[in-house]
Amino acid sequence: MSRRLPSLIRCSPVRRLEVAPGFIAALCLLRLLVEPGVFWSFLAAAAAHEAGHLTAALALHVKVTGIRLGALDASIRMQAPGYRQEAICALAGPAASVLLCAAAKKAFPACAAISLLLGLFNALPVFPLDGGRALRAILGLILPLSRAETISNLVGLAVCAAGLAGALLGVRKFGLGMTPVLVWGVLLLRVLRYAQEEGACFLSAGKV
Repeated sequence: MSRRLPSLIRCSPVRRLEVAPGFIAALCLLRLLVEPGVFWSFLAAAAAHEAGHLTAALALHVKVTGIRLGALDASIRMQAPGYRQEAICALAGPAASVLLCAAAKKAFPACAAISLLLGLFNALPVFPLDGGRALRAILGLILPLSRAETISNLVGLAVCAAGLAGALLGVRKFGLGMTPVLVWGVLLLRVLRYAQEEGACFLSAGKV
C-alpha cells in the first residue's frame, strides 16, 4: 500500500473552478504584448500541459477537487494522492508538453517551441513546479515528509539561486535582457511563499 500525501500540503478551500482576478488581466496583457499566433500557441501549449495532469489523475483514479487559474500559473488540486500517484501526475504535464512539441513541430513550429519551453521549465526540481512536486513525492517514499520537504526546498532554492546568478551574469557579460532575471526572481519568491504556507498549515493543524 502506497503512502499518501496529507491534505495539509494544499490547505486552500476546495472549489471546482477558481479564477483569480489577475488571470483575465494577465491574458489581456499577454495578448497586447505578443502576436496573435504566439498568443494562441501559448494557450494551446498550456491547455495540453494541464490536460496531461488531468489525464494522469483520471487514469490513476485520483479525485480532482478543484482547478485554479492564477495570473502566473494554473494548479489542479487533488485529494491526497499517494506518493507514486503524485509523482506520475506531476510529470505527466511536462510529458504532455514534449509530446505536443513532437506532434506540432512541423505544422505549428511556434506552438511546438512554446510547448517544449513550458515543459522544460515546469520540469525543474523546484516546488511547486511539476519537477519539484515529483521530487518531493519520490523523497516521501523513503523519507519522513518533513525531511522530504526540507530537502526539496533546499534543492529548489539552490536551483533558483543558480538560475538567478546565471541570469544576472548574462545581463552583465553579454547584455541580455532582464526577462530571465525577473523569471528566476519570481520563481524564487514562489519557493519561499509556498514554504511559508506549508509551515503555516502544519502549525494550524497542531493547534486543532
